[in-house]
Amino acid sequence: MLRRFGNQAVAPVWRDAGDPFVSDVLSLYQNYWWHALMSPPERDSHGRQLQRDLSELLGEQTTIEDWDAIESRVAAKLRERGYYSQLGVTPPLRELMIWRKQESSLHQVALPEGSHPVQLELLNDFVTRGWSAYARCDRSSNGGWATPDRLYAVGPAFSEGMDNDAFRASLLGHETQHFADLKRHPNLTPWELEYRAKLAELWLSRDSLARLLWKFHRDQGDDEQVPHLFANKRVMHALHAQLSAEGVTAESDLRDVSPDILRAAAREVLIQDTRAREAAASLAGPSR
Repeated sequence: MLRRFGNQAVAPVWRDAGDPFVSDVLSLYQNYWWHALMSPPERDSHGRQLQRDLSELLGEQTTIEDWDAIESRVAAKLRERGYYSQLGVTPPLRELMIWRKQESSLHQVALPEGSHPVQLELLNDFVTRGWSAYARCDRSSNGGWATPDRLYAVGPAFSEGMDNDAFRASLLGHETQHFADLKRHPNLTPWELEYRAKLAELWLSRDSLARLLWKFHRDQGDDEQVPHLFANKRVMHALHAQLSAEGVTAESDLRDVSPDILRAAAREVLIQDTRAREAAASLAGPSR
């Protein structure tokens, strides 16, 4: 970490990825990630520089102003070379994941408000697991994401396999809640999606419940542009309020609360959030 991000660190030079285009794309993204992480107030300007650099790599004389257009062309070129990819934004940074292997399976996932069938894509043989891995020196990364029609799981993020809480609750449960919410509440902000998914994750957790609570307690923030940390703070606050309303006193990290009581509180907070959103939507009436 000190070599990568310490006071004497310099912008990275990427190793050969085995394909010139892949190497060039990854070099541009790693350069962007490094500068954006080293100087967060300037991350938008570094993003614009990435936009210019990618346009030049794609052979354009002027900058392509539409990020969707840039990313679709980059993804198409990667696919032509046998690579899958995920681009876009994982707040607060532009994202790039590249992998070679992908397997599909169907799952029925129980959530606090009902069961959902989902298609899961298990991803392996990564060239890069994105900026979350880069920021952690590749010791870990984000575990997956949801789209309107399926879930994606980053295989290397689950070294202990799929028969445990890390996969069942933190991947399938968390991301399936996103999947359900994207259909039911399409206008949720990133932090609201995370808030609801983290409540579902707590409800599903067994062996990992204490670890999750400590993580949510430790990693909190007030910047909506960093939705996981912002949501963690709101989850802990909402759980304290719910437990207090039930007459349950608790330490700040909640790990002294009975697991069954804690899981029930997480479910109740999620249900109340749904009711509030449905009531607000009903009062607003149909959109014009």
